[in-house]
Amino acid sequence: DILQNEKLVRTLESAKQQSTDMVIALKEADKTRVLLKSALELYAPIANRAALVYMCLSSLSKVDPMYSYSISAFTNQFERSITNTQTLCTTSGSHGGQQRIDMLVLGVTKGIFAYISRSLFSRHRIVLASALTFSVGLRAGTIPQNYMNFLLRCPSKITGPMPTIVQDWLTEKQWGAIQALGDPQKLNAVLHIHLMSLIDRLENCVDEEGGWTNY
Repeated sequence: DILQNEKLVRTLESAKQQSTDMVIALKEADKTRVLLKSALELYAPIANRAALVYMCLSSLSKVDPMYSYSISAFTNQFERSITNTQTLCTTSGSHGGQQRIDMLVLGVTKGIFAYISRSLFSRHRIVLASALTFSVGLRAGTIPQNYMNFLLRCPSKITGPMPTIVQDWLTEKQWGAIQALGDPQKLNAVLHIHLMSLIDRLENCVDEEGGWTNY
């Protein structure tokens, strides 16, 4: 009788217990996986910001070849910025939630910028600051891509003769750029209205003594 085989019965009971333990372990693993996924999504903005900052740093070599930063040095400064910001979060009472993530994102950006700025010529610090500002704005959507394209390319559009009243303080290229700013196909309609109003004021508000241009 198979039931009289104590060794076989113990083996079957052990296999059953192991199967039960495995099912429990798999359930715990699923819970852990969900928690890890949630944590990854929560802290993804910090990783994205760090990657964006490193891309900006890497592009500094185009400004001057001596600006070269290793990934290990960047990682060390990233971790140091995280530690410093976590201390600040604890002090300010921000232990979790979106506020803490926002503080960490800002802390990483400021910490790495302050660290790198010490190794830059003063004239190149504004280059890095501008690159970071534009990159963050473009990724966040606060700076429309067509605005950025306009800033980089500065197109010119001559629609007629340059008004005599502005010839003393604007070049033809500068006037053409102002005219191009009023092109609704390049910028949105609201900004188009404001810029057309600006063009009118440029043409009409300068008095005989130079008006606001003297300022």
